[in-house]
Amino acid sequence: MRAVGEEPIGPMSLPSSLSQTLTDPQHRLAVLLGIASAPVTIALSWNAVTDATYIAGGNLSGVVFVVVGLIAGYVYHDRAVDRRDVGIAAGVTASSGLIVVYVANLATSIDVSSPGFTALLLIATPFLIVLAGAISVVVVMVSTVICDRIAAVRSWRAEAGTMSETSPETARNGVTLKRARLAYFGIVPVTVVYVFALDSNSIIGGLLAVLLLLSTVVLAVIVIVAMYKDAERLHEQGVSWIPNVVAYVGFPVAAFVIVYSIATFNAWDAPAAIAQYGFLGVLWIAVVVYTYERRQSLENSQHRSSH
Repeated sequence: MRAVGEEPIGPMSLPSSLSQTLTDPQHRLAVLLGIASAPVTIALSWNAVTDATYIAGGNLSGVVFVVVGLIAGYVYHDRAVDRRDVGIAAGVTASSGLIVVYVANLATSIDVSSPGFTALLLIATPFLIVLAGAISVVVVMVSTVICDRIAAVRSWRAEAGTMSETSPETARNGVTLKRARLAYFGIVPVTVVYVFALDSNSIIGGLLAVLLLLSTVVLAVIVIVAMYKDAERLHEQGVSWIPNVVAYVGFPVAAFVIVYSIATFNAWDAPAAIAQYGFLGVLWIAVVVYTYERRQSLENSQHRSSH
């Protein structure tokens, strides 16, 4: 585990750093969690091995890495250990399943490929394995940190009942959150109307539609981060109300999963693109509810503190 203030790790020390992270006794559970997930990844991605139409890696399932990160973040929430190191330990070991699937599918691809393409695959294999492994580690690490912060919000809410009432200054703070809410509240209807109701088949229209969707997604991320930062600030200031960020973020994520499952089951084109509309729409509703609940709860808290 890296010590506070330690110098950044250079390229030559990366293998030794990974070895230290994987062998650290504090990371043992994360390592075991990653190893245990490998068979699941192999099982979910095995169609890429048996289907010769998939080339060198095929259709690898990434959902397992998100789940591994979420579990690691929850388990290590109350432990004095760097969450990033936990994510790295779990991600490196979890990527072993991905490597098995890649290599197995590579053998299938070689059987149906020309000699020239086979040589290209063999040359690119080490680089692709490292790239896929690195992406897997990043996914697990980010999921670990996210779940750790979600668990923190839950603990803050449990403590909120013992905290003081809200001051008017506290209620007026959070300018970034307010601006993000207003921007997201306004851009979602505009994006929906333009994409679904207006003609966007021209080149300029298509580019504008992509720009609107990209802006909406970026604002969605900003809103989610701002809601967490708002909860963190309220907790630090000893406020008696902490927003239920888990619900405000969980329902949009659940909407994405449900819509994606429905789209996949019905063999619709681009299920992930369809599911993103479910996520963005439910998040818009969550922002409206959040704004109302925040105002009502903080105003009631101020009213109680004035009597």
